[in-house]
Amino acid sequence: MHIGQEDEPIERVRQKVGTKLIIGVSTTTLEQALSAQAAGADYIGVGPIYPTQTKPGKPAVGPEHVGRLREAGVRLPIVAIGGLKADNAGIVMREGADGVAYITAVSRADEPKKAARAIRQAIEKASKGG
Repeated sequence: MHIGQEDEPIERVRQKVGTKLIIGVSTTTLEQALSAQAAGADYIGVGPIYPTQTKPGKPAVGPEHVGRLREAGVRLPIVAIGGLKADNAGIVMREGADGVAYITAVSRADEPKKAARAIRQAIEKASKGG
């Protein structure tokens, strides 16, 4: 289950669903990330990393934001989201993300399977230190 900043607080959601579900929380700021961690989130979504059409007007935090979260003590798995595609997915992985989420890179691609495969390859390369 994934909840956003405007949804119910994770504490209330956790009371309702118990420990049977994995709960992620969308975050943009360090404060939100630390709060989600302290409240018992299982992972955080961080972004938007780059400008994206799915969140118009929301300022991008940049890939280095993931590194800052790690330096500040965020130990939860981080899933980066927002404007990610094959040519930049590896960057956030090297900054400390555990994974990436993407929408338009595949949904609007001429060849969605090829686009998804390219992102996967970029992630695997970054995970191996490339």
